[in-house]
Amino acid sequence: MGFSISYVFEGFWELLPYVSTTFWMTVCAIFCGLAGAAALTWLRFSSRAIVRHMAVAYVAVMRGTPALLLMFLVYYGLPLLLQSVQIYLEDTDQMVYAVTALSLSGAAYFSEAMRSAYLAVDWRQMEAGLSIGMNKISVICHVMLPQAIVYALPNFGNVCISTIKNSSLVYAIG
Repeated sequence: MGFSISYVFEGFWELLPYVSTTFWMTVCAIFCGLAGAAALTWLRFSSRAIVRHMAVAYVAVMRGTPALLLMFLVYYGLPLLLQSVQIYLEDTDQMVYAVTALSLSGAAYFSEAMRSAYLAVDWRQMEAGLSIGMNKISVICHVMLPQAIVYALPNFGNVCISTIKNSSLVYAIG
């Protein structure tokens, strides 16, 4: 009994139809995670300490929670939590729970990538843009954001790959 390449190819053809499901689940989770990360990053730079600390706590908890545990918490815990406020999710597809769990986790990692990319751009860029008459929004959109995107892309790629790998854990919830 040894390694058989024919067995590998048989398994490959059986798994091939599920690639599209994995792809769409991952794409949805990435886009939802990016939206959540944009909000979290904005909250991380808030001038209000309580808001900033809540965002930092969310990121720390989500980055420290294993993906499989988060899947179970969302799949089994979220319906129970919502039932306590009279919202019932009996016929919700498992894909919704999977995308929610992957998005919650991805938002924390994307948020850290966005925050670090923004901080990597020298603060004197803002000062220079303001000194030539640009308003703060213009400086952010036209000067700082393009530079921050260059810094963020490698980290975004890593988070996307991690999301694809974590999507394999969806088997645990059905």
